[in-house]
Amino acid sequence: MKVTEIRIVRQDWYETEYTKTGWDSHGWYFDDGNFDDSWTITKILDTDKFEHPTVAIVERDATIY
Repeated sequence: MKVTEIRIVRQDWYETEYTKTGWDSHGWYFDDGNFDDSWTITKILDTDKFEHPTVAIVERDATIY
């Protein structure tokens, strides 16, 4: 049986003097682990005051046996 998994991810933006915009990111992460490329971001839920995405919904197809 195929199902679609849906989860929420967060992104950690921080200020740096080495990037052109002055901001960088550690990337997307789950509260309980690391985010990987098998997930697809489907909707941005929140941004910070600089319009950086901070919270999003991700999905992926999975097979349950």
